[in-house]
Order: sequence, then C-alpha cells, then structure tokens
Amino acid sequence: MTPPDTDRIDQACREAGVDRQALRRIEERVEADVKASRYDGARVMMARGGVTVLDLTIGYAHRDSGKPMQRDSVFSVMSISKVMTAVALLQRVERGQISLLTPVAQVIPEFAQRGKGLVTIGQILTHTAGMSMNQPALPVDQLGQLDKSVAAICALPLETAPGEQVSYSAMMGYTILGEVVRRLDAAGRPLRTILDEDVFGPLGMRDTAWGMRAHFEGRRVPVVVRDADAPELNRKFISERDNSVIESTELPSGGATFSTAQDILRFAEALRQHGALDGQRVLSPAMVQLMTRNQTGS
Repeated sequence: MTPPDTDRIDQACREAGVDRQALRRIEERVEADVKASRYDGARVMMARGGVTVLDLTIGYAHRDSGKPMQRDSVFSVMSISKVMTAVALLQRVERGQISLLTPVAQVIPEFAQRGKGLVTIGQILTHTAGMSMNQPALPVDQLGQLDKSVAAICALPLETAPGEQVSYSAMMGYTILGEVVRRLDAAGRPLRTILDEDVFGPLGMRDTAWGMRAHFEGRRVPVVVRDADAPELNRKFISERDNSVIESTELPSGGATFSTAQDILRFAEALRQHGALDGQRVLSPAMVQLMTRNQTGS
C-alpha cells in the first residue's frame, strides 16, 4: 500500500470537519477485504466540499501476477459510463436539439419497431421505458460495436408499457441514448470522440476514454470477479467482455470506459459544482439540478 501523506490529509480533514478516525475504518475494511481475496485491490478517493480527505492505494492491480495497485491505475468504470452518456445527452437537450419528451424514434426511426414508437428519451434516462435487463443476443465481441447493438435492440419488444414501472435496463437503454447522441452530431463524430471532446477534455479528465488506448496498457486493472459471495456476477461474461475491448469499442452503458480515481473525482466534483470545473462548463446549474432530482418517486 502506498503510504498516505498523513499530515496533509489530517489538515484537510480538519478544514472539512471530517472525523479522521471514521475514515480510518474505511481503510481497515478495504484492507481486510483485500486480505480475504474479495477483490485484488482498490484506489479510494473521497472529498468533502472539494477538499480531498481520503486517498488510498491498496493491494494489487492483479493478484495472480503480483502487479501492485498504483495511484494512476486505470479501471473499467462500469456503469459510471451511464452518467457520462447522460451528460452528453443532456448537453444536446440544452442546445435545443431534443427534449426529454422527444420520442426516441424521432431520432432513430427504426427504434419504433415492435411497439416502441412512443418511448421517450426521458423514459430511457430514468429506466421507465419498459426495456429489458438482458443483453442483446450478440457475440460478446460485437456488443461494443454500436451499430450492431443498436440494430439488435431496435428489433426487440418492450417488457412492460412505457412509463408504468421502474426497471433497470443494464445495457440496452443507454446504448440507445448513446446512439441518439451520435446521430444528433452534425460533424458525424464517433461517440467516443464526442465524449472526449465535449465532456472529458473540458473537465481535464486526461486519463479517461471510451475504448482501450495504447497509453493505458501498462496501468490497466483487469476486471476479475474474486468474491465467492457474488453469484449474481457472471464471471465468464464479464471477463470475456473485458478482454474483448479494443480502441474502437463503444459501450455507453458501461464495460469499456476507462478512467483513474483522480479523473472520476474530477467528474464528480464538476457535478457537485453544478456542471463546471476550473472555469470549464459542461452543463448548466439548472440541468444538473434536474438530473440529480428523484424522477421516479419512491
């Protein structure tokens, strides 16, 4: 484990009014989990009011090879990708290209197949569109090809009527939202480039990208399920998907977005500061207030 700068963190805790001993319990729990092989290691960062109060580098990036976790280790950030996709989509709402009430089929006409013509962008954002939890029936290495995934999803029916239930769609819904963003782009940029130029770049997230970049290779933390008490995780599928990611892979829902703890903290801080960081704005305060409000009741 990389030893923390305790004097700096103690000072930050005092300034932020945070109990340092309470934070120590987090460190002890993560260390115990790593020792028990529930996972290989962790990068943990926590801030209070913009002040970093916890900064831990614990265990391994990959236990089997003995590769230690590093401060700049690069992770697959899974469903945090959905929030990134949502930010890019809401930028288009703010530009007046679409609204949350716009039917998806207005942007992706083929989405109207099999009774989906009335599904709105807002319903997909809030997991109330009635879309399935499952993956489309494609080989794992094709899931990250946006055109193939979108075509497969468009051909499927809904599971419930739009707007009636909250039902988490792990992959399908946000894949469609990513395609909405791509189709609205006047320059015809790939979705991964849109995120680079419209979200990650302005926020100074220099170690964040969709798809595997060459300069990540030495720092990449492979996705490995260790915890025997997590039967809901499909180990084979998760490993195959992680190994199939290349530079052009696009998974708007998660699984092919790579980032560091430092960059994810920057992203969170931009949202905490109502859509801006270091003088660069990606969303208006009103839009951040809307996107962080409970949209589905209880």
